[in-house]
Amino acid sequence: MKKLFKAHPWSMSLALALSICSILIFLGYYLSWRWTGMSGKTFWDWMQLFIVPAVLTIGGVLYTHSRSEDERKRIDASQEAEKQQALDKQREDALQYYFTSLSELLLKEDLIANSKAQVLAQARTITTLRMLDPVRRGMVLRFLSEARLVDLGIGLDSLRGIDLHETDLSNINLRGAKLSRSNLHGSNLIRTNLSNAKLGYADLSGAYLSHAQLDMANLSGTNLSNADLSYADLQGANIEDAQSLKGTNLYNAIGLTNGQKETSKAKGALLGIEAVSPSLPLSSAHVALEGKNW
Repeated sequence: MKKLFKAHPWSMSLALALSICSILIFLGYYLSWRWTGMSGKTFWDWMQLFIVPAVLTIGGVLYTHSRSEDERKRIDASQEAEKQQALDKQREDALQYYFTSLSELLLKEDLIANSKAQVLAQARTITTLRMLDPVRRGMVLRFLSEARLVDLGIGLDSLRGIDLHETDLSNINLRGAKLSRSNLHGSNLIRTNLSNAKLGYADLSGAYLSHAQLDMANLSGTNLSNADLSYADLQGANIEDAQSLKGTNLYNAIGLTNGQKETSKAKGALLGIEAVSPSLPLSSAHVALEGKNW
């Protein structure tokens, strides 16, 4: 009862009003108050005396409460929208500043050959990645790949536990990236270079890894359920140690040993023609990606 009154303060006033009405009806009927003009009336007559006011009172309280709740929800929604807009602007400003500062390091400080500039670039990359949302993080990694800065290791040591779910990371170089315990659920990693990447305990469920390079990748404890690894290069990768391979598409995957194929199949992976059946959600990268907005 205390929780009800605390959650709805108006309910205490309503309960008090109803209690008073009930007491007055009881006393007026049993004590036959003459001053009320209701002496000799039945209990039902007394009830009728208070029913209309009670209904009006209850209706008024409930209506006022409903209006107050609607207004509170509207204000909360407006404040949340303003908060999200401010956060989005902050992230966009951080991204643009990062691109500008890295471009200056590339052009003015000879980033490729200057080790001090590389340290600064790494620090700025780590700081920026922590501030951004998954989509903008993907933009940073694509920038580093296209600028060939990942060849210097910039950004690749700061990805442990990062959230990159449903992010477009296709066709970029993440060779040797330390992505252990990261969230890559549903991400587009088609033709991405993940050679020698550290993907232990990462979530790659539902990810699109068709034609990806995963040779020598560490997949210990990785969740690959319902991921599409068709035609992926898995030479030297310990896919048999993955945490989940349920529904994983390994059709025409390269480099799997017979032992790995048997273990993967036992864990629920699809290796044969059933992996490209039209009835399956991951029948091919093109079908699975249809309608995706990256």
